[in-house]
Amino acid sequence: MNQHISFCVYYLLNDGYAAQAGASIYSLFEHNTDLPKLDTWLFTDHVDPDHLSRILRIGERFGRTIRTVQTEEIDRYLKERYQLDYERCGIGKQRLLLDRLFVESWLAGRYEYALYLDSDTIVQGSILPAFSRAGDHPLCAAIDIVPKEYKKAVGLQTQEPYLNSGVLVINLEKWQERRCEEKMADQVRTGYHQYWYCDQDPLNIVLHHENAGILPLQYNLFPIMSSFDYGNICFLMGRHCRYYSKDEYEAAKREPVVIHFVYMVQGRPWQAGNRNPYKTLWEEYVQKAGWTEWPCEDMPHTPKHRFRAAALKIAGKKGLAFACRLIHLYDSVFIFRQYRRAHAGAWAVQKGSVPRG
Repeated sequence: MNQHISFCVYYLLNDGYAAQAGASIYSLFEHNTDLPKLDTWLFTDHVDPDHLSRILRIGERFGRTIRTVQTEEIDRYLKERYQLDYERCGIGKQRLLLDRLFVESWLAGRYEYALYLDSDTIVQGSILPAFSRAGDHPLCAAIDIVPKEYKKAVGLQTQEPYLNSGVLVINLEKWQERRCEEKMADQVRTGYHQYWYCDQDPLNIVLHHENAGILPLQYNLFPIMSSFDYGNICFLMGRHCRYYSKDEYEAAKREPVVIHFVYMVQGRPWQAGNRNPYKTLWEEYVQKAGWTEWPCEDMPHTPKHRFRAAALKIAGKKGLAFACRLIHLYDSVFIFRQYRRAHAGAWAVQKGSVPRG
């Protein structure tokens, strides 16, 4: 990929994830020192000035530009341009999850591409090859581990990929040309209260019609994959689901570029009592970023989490895969019933069609 293409990286964070963002940004800069330019944008929601200054010092250390924008500006922009009011829709607590999809106004015109990274990521390689996947696609992302029943519940076909929103490559020109931001705003405004995954469901529904690209799994590897072999993943997703090949799966596990700390039974590295296989790696980077201590969360103790942990303890990887499959089936039935109840409301959901705003 041509190093002279124009691109940036951006994050959204609140104060609870400042340490995680610092660790991610440090790892990003450390593993991409060969790039002549690596602009980074922080869209922040009430981040403590001391925490923000630590992150900005990372940029100074590596000679990188870090720009900051308050997320209130995104909220005002959405109200004025799309009449999308998070508070009126009752989704104020989840707005950071959605704001990642509405930064076009700040980045388009400045850059050709934008790479979004969740704060709970660690970069272990060059990000440059990821942009070669963009092509004419408005957005590229990695395939998530979602069963066929859930895809049907949100209106997708079994063979269609369901994308994870933790790492996104956006072709800003194509995103504008195809009015993806406007379509996302319409989808959120008319159907948000129905979503199970508040950012990923509308993203997948809209991109269903926009020919999204697929990122290699190396750019969004979950730690849980250390507990699953390829057969476990295929069982979890169900037959005929689109996913990566076994060779691609094993290659990603051997040489991940972006590790994404989504929650599973091992816990996340900053949670008390976690058994995350990348715990030492994450702690190395958070300390390099300037945090000698960080907020320690409790491990979740919901019935679902206890069920997964018990299945892993009793029956190992196969037991964990079976437990996850049962939970996904339960979630799929629940969300399908939600969508059915919405039939006479905001969405007219017809059998075999994709819900649209």
